[in-house]
Amino acid sequence: MRILALETSTGSGSLALLEPGRVVLSHQLTPGQRTAQTFAPALDAALRQADWEPRSVALVAVTHGPGSFTGLRIGVTAARFFAYAAGAELLAVNTLDVIVAQLPQHIDAAWAIMDAQRGQWFAACYRRLPDGTWQVVAPCQVWSSAALAQRLSPDIVLTGPGLARAHDPFVPGEQRADPTCWNPRAETLGHLARLAYDAGQRGDLWRVEPQYYRPSYAEEKRGS
Repeated sequence: MRILALETSTGSGSLALLEPGRVVLSHQLTPGQRTAQTFAPALDAALRQADWEPRSVALVAVTHGPGSFTGLRIGVTAARFFAYAAGAELLAVNTLDVIVAQLPQHIDAAWAIMDAQRGQWFAACYRRLPDGTWQVVAPCQVWSSAALAQRLSPDIVLTGPGLARAHDPFVPGEQRADPTCWNPRAETLGHLARLAYDAGQRGDLWRVEPQYYRPSYAEEKRGS
């Protein structure tokens, strides 16, 4: 099965092409490639480099949130369009699930954190199951720093790109994963989507939408 994975939830993003047992290509997008005008050429170049025909892709994977409003909208729109044009299946994966899946095997409990702006955080808590996969303990929601600190303990590991902005620790003695684990990667997304697909999960092309977890600032202003 050939998989196209699109990860655009963060400031830059990445795309990856995967086949069973290997990553064929992984490409880090620059911020300029994450616009609607330049994302398609980057994707086309990746397919050409791998010598893949678009219709040879059987599964498209995309992160659908939390993350950047613009990035999620671009990624989900591109994934839906490509899947429709190629006749491929489409699966959406939570961005925090991707982040926590990148932790080393010796870590068995973690919080994944992303910046939600305005001094708030997208965060979810996970624990590792005996088979090595992760189970959500506290699902993603928007937290203030104070509320999040009340849920943390020094023995649980923190990971995610939000830590790059959280210069001060949330709690004394907190543990942070290595920064190389923090940003979601398209190859990890593709791997998780393949596991979900093999387990029988299927997506609805017409119902996959970005999961923002909060209204935009403009929407909040209109409602005030």
